[in-house]
Amino acid sequence: MDFNTIINRVNTDSAKWAITDQAEHREVTAMTTADMDFATPSFIRDSLLPTSPILGYIGTPKTYFDSIIKWQAKHHHLTLTPDQIIPLTGVLPGLSFAIRTVTKPNDNVLIFDPVYAPFSSAIRNSGRHIINSDLTIDNEDQYCIDFDKLEHALATQRVPLMILCNPQNPSGHLWTKADLTKLVSLAKQYHTFIISDEIHQDLVYQPAAFTSLLELPDTEGISLVISAATKTFNMPGVKNAYMFVKDEYLANQINALIESEFGAEISTMGLNATTAAMSKGERWHDELIEYLRDNRDTAYKLFTGSSIVPMLPQSTYLMWLDFSKTGLSDGEIDQKLINDAKVQLNLGAQYGENGEHWFRMNFATPKQQMIAAIKRIITAFK
Repeated sequence: MDFNTIINRVNTDSAKWAITDQAEHREVTAMTTADMDFATPSFIRDSLLPTSPILGYIGTPKTYFDSIIKWQAKHHHLTLTPDQIIPLTGVLPGLSFAIRTVTKPNDNVLIFDPVYAPFSSAIRNSGRHIINSDLTIDNEDQYCIDFDKLEHALATQRVPLMILCNPQNPSGHLWTKADLTKLVSLAKQYHTFIISDEIHQDLVYQPAAFTSLLELPDTEGISLVISAATKTFNMPGVKNAYMFVKDEYLANQINALIESEFGAEISTMGLNATTAAMSKGERWHDELIEYLRDNRDTAYKLFTGSSIVPMLPQSTYLMWLDFSKTGLSDGEIDQKLINDAKVQLNLGAQYGENGEHWFRMNFATPKQQMIAAIKRIITAFK
């Protein structure tokens, strides 16, 4: 597979590269939004149109469910049936439906700070209140959950729902089976439901290992998982995701809400793309992981010893960078990145208060382009 060719995304209506639409920022390298600067696999692009020449309404094909079931069984040890899979137009719509099904207006919803910014929007837009549980950094420079503080929050406030991001975004940290077991134990003790966003589950670097929340025993009635093939196979534009709900009553409730808001019809292209990815994507996926691992290791080595301190991601193609040693404000760092280094990163503050002075870098780009961008960043902050 060719991951080295630099594809010009300027003037392509790319949301990620939108900054280059401005003449003064034409030379900026965008390393922000979580899509990759690699060509979407040809076997997916070739699958987008249906076999029929008519783009009419279709039901969800059996092949769609079968491809997901086989992939999840092989890669994540999950046993699923078609009626436990709810097709979605995206992870965030699914998250919104799930929040509104398992909680009531004005309920508290706990998230772990820092975390993917739209979690907060989904909670607020649903009329719920956010409870933050701050992540801490351990002696291996990885995020960890402060379980004592988490239990205190659950014990002193009514928290019917917590949302987990696994693999963790923005850091790429993987929650271990031991972590998940503790979470499940607390959830059962304090009657808290868990939604696990696992969209990056197939972007993992060994020896680290991913464990799905639903892989743990006795989690059917207290949790659900939302995921998608779109991150792994670089096709977020097809707008397809899926929810795994093993509790039949809850699945019926969620489906009823989705249907009441006319969200049950999934695009033909989304269904076809996911089916192709799950049934034909093994080799492409393996080669992608090898390439991304090399990019990750190269980026980490380049930043090590500079004024920017990287956190080594165990998964995803996102690297969490600590700029606090520069002594600059987030706004000053952002402007220096864009104007001097000619690189755009995601401001960490959007992921929560613990993200201040951190920035998120997307390294899913041709290695040559990534190295040049990182060298410019390091030079700009010497």
